[in-house]
Amino acid sequence: VVIYGGMTDDEKLKSQTKFQRKKECKICIANIHAAGTTINLTAAHHVLFAEVDWVPGNNAQAAMRVHRIGQKHPVLVRFA
Repeated sequence: VVIYGGMTDDEKLKSQTKFQRKKECKICIANIHAAGTTINLTAAHHVLFAEVDWVPGNNAQAAMRVHRIGQKHPVLVRFA
């Protein structure tokens, strides 16, 4: 699935729901700002930042979408 800034909140929710519930959906490609708040991606346990934001808090907030209450796996965060 993808999550980017031009999506409506409903479209983002549909992408999030598909990623969280469908076992065959293994990758979520997301913009840091679009995926940095209000979504839950705890179905993942790896995060790879291909680009980082200038504001370290934005990067941390995006990583926290995976490492949240309900996460059942260790989370590995990498910066490319």
